[in-house]
Amino acid sequence: LTILNCVFFVFFQQLGEIRTQGLTGYFRNLKTVPAKAVFCVANICILLCIPFRFLKLHEIEEALFVFALPGSWIFLLFFARSAKLTGPFVQMIYSMIAGDMMRFAIISAIFLVSFSQVFYFVGKDMDAKQRLNDTNPHHCPVDGYDIYTYDNFPETFITLFRASMGGYDYEEFACANYEVLTKTLFVLYMFVMPIMMINILIAMMGNTYTTVIAQAEKAWRQQYAQIVMVLERSVGREKLAASQLEYSIKLNDTNDAALEVRGLMVIKQTKKTRAKQRKQAIHHWKTIGRKVIHTIAKVGKEHAILLLHGHDRLDPIIEDEKVCGRLRLAFWVWRLRSRRRRLGRLKQLTIKHSI
Repeated sequence: LTILNCVFFVFFQQLGEIRTQGLTGYFRNLKTVPAKAVFCVANICILLCIPFRFLKLHEIEEALFVFALPGSWIFLLFFARSAKLTGPFVQMIYSMIAGDMMRFAIISAIFLVSFSQVFYFVGKDMDAKQRLNDTNPHHCPVDGYDIYTYDNFPETFITLFRASMGGYDYEEFACANYEVLTKTLFVLYMFVMPIMMINILIAMMGNTYTTVIAQAEKAWRQQYAQIVMVLERSVGREKLAASQLEYSIKLNDTNDAALEVRGLMVIKQTKKTRAKQRKQAIHHWKTIGRKVIHTIAKVGKEHAILLLHGHDRLDPIIEDEKVCGRLRLAFWVWRLRSRRRRLGRLKQLTIKHSI
């Protein structure tokens, strides 16, 4: 059943999309959907397992299965993008892999390659020192297992990558050609990779998370629209036109099918209650009403009508009215304080004359 599904997906569905979009358009569309691209590769790997099974090449068959099985489940991310709960997080994963992880991989590869050359040079004789006699001054005291982690450059690269994730055997450095130098280099490497680079990666991912989650609804709608576009590109024009008539609405009143304009209705979701929305709407209408009344009182009815039907804003007029109001208030405050000072002086003069 699995093989039949793979044959249908690869040879019928995908070849149909290639005929509809063309080879260049198909790969351009597939580039925008990483989960679908991984799923296509997984199906091809499963189909390639069939000839290797007959050829009794079990190692290659198992290697293909190792890549095919996780890739089959990753296709669920394509459908998870349409859900409001998981859509922003899928966008987060794509952004982190394509942006943060790529930058981290490039910079980390530079440090790993440079340190791998050094550790290979100082640690390539560890297994030979283990085979020396106990009386030899260069004998390696580590026993119980053979040290092979620095035998060649690829093994040294993997060992240092494992050390950056916290997995290392510190006692093996006692068997290096230059023990003190090796331990010093290892301390320097631990400062660069696990401490500095890993924390930089965490900081970049935190910044990506903050950016995406701040626009969660926008990111979800973007993912939803992208899924619709991918599905629309995978069908023929006749079927696409028939499907669009079902989920689109008419935007003009013409009866001519050639001039008919259709679009999608988007209902914006909000966390505000209806009572709060009604209260906010009433407040906005009152604000607009006050602006209109002040404008009519300031410039007259005819000029106010021209302003309301034009592109000029009413805010400068309202601001001028507010400035005038503030000036009048300041003038009355100054007059009140002056009157109080004069009354105070009269009281002092009255007291002196009475004495």
